Amino acid sequence: MNSIIHVLIIEHDTMFCQAIRSEIESAADLAVIGQAQDVQAALAVTGKKEPQVVVFGARNLGCPEMRIVSRLCRQYPRSKVMVLSSVDHRDPLVLELFRRGVYGYLNRHTGTAHDLQEAVRLVAKGKAVLDPQITGWMIDELQRLHWNQNVGQDLARAKPEASREP
Repeated sequence: MNSIIHVLIIEHDTMFCQAIRSEIESAADLAVIGQAQDVQAALAVTGKKEPQVVVFGARNLGCPEMRIVSRLCRQYPRSKVMVLSSVDHRDPLVLELFRRGVYGYLNRHTGTAHDLQEAVRLVAKGKAVLDPQITGWMIDELQRLHWNQNVGQDLARAKPEASREP
């Protein structure tokens, strides 16, 4: 028998929070063990109840949201963070979320209850989850960053050699 996955929801919009909760709890193997509307409550509940997954509803991705993600991931590494956001999926801040320790990103306006449930299950197992709209962009962005880094390293290595030629 599968064990129950405990989930904490961080969302300031009460109606959206109830919708997320309803979608999560419609699965027999998922249970919402708490809700929080602000950072202090989220940190307190995470520390006290130790959820396996923290679903963080972030309408925007700015400095406050990045700080929340960083604190959650740093202070409670056993609780895997998944972000639900309406930010354009090609925003570089989405990539920054993963650099800060997030395991999942879904657009809050697309997908089904089943998609959310499956994402929670995967994140609980330590697997990364990307909204299908972001997967291609993320691969392109990572390749671009890797290529730029390698070209810079190649140029730095090539410079001394170029000075030796007549």
